Amino acid sequence: MPKRKPKRQFTYMGLLHCADCGCAITAEIKKGKYVYYHCTNGKGSCSKNYVREEVIDEQIKATLQSIKLDETRLDWVKEALKLSHQEEKAHVMDLLNDAQDRANTWLERADNLFSFAKTAKTRFENGTITEKKNHPSPRFEPLAQR
Repeated sequence: MPKRKPKRQFTYMGLLHCADCGCAITAEIKKGKYVYYHCTNGKGSCSKNYVREEVIDEQIKATLQSIKLDETRLDWVKEALKLSHQEEKAHVMDLLNDAQDRANTWLERADNLFSFAKTAKTRFENGTITEKKNHPSPRFEPLAQR
């Protein structure tokens, strides 16, 4: 049976489990404005105590504030973030350079075609080209084969 999509997105839905029985925690709105979380009682053995969202907010805030990184770990995190940013920037630059190279190739081809057409027009107007010769048309190789 597929899972139902909740009618409303709740902050902690899918992140918390019951400390007593391990079942999922669900949320409900009471009195039209208060969000309460409680156990789904999937195993049928839970006390189903309700907890207001604000209480959970404060507990999470206190836990996060208690986490302290020493200078060594903080420096490691900073370097990891810098390296990640540099790698991403290098990848984007490679993509841009590749796109620029392809654009330059097409511009060069367009210039060559324009030059050929201009020369052919001039020769035709001067009378040096009088008829179409029975030569096969040039074949251009597809880009994928390059």
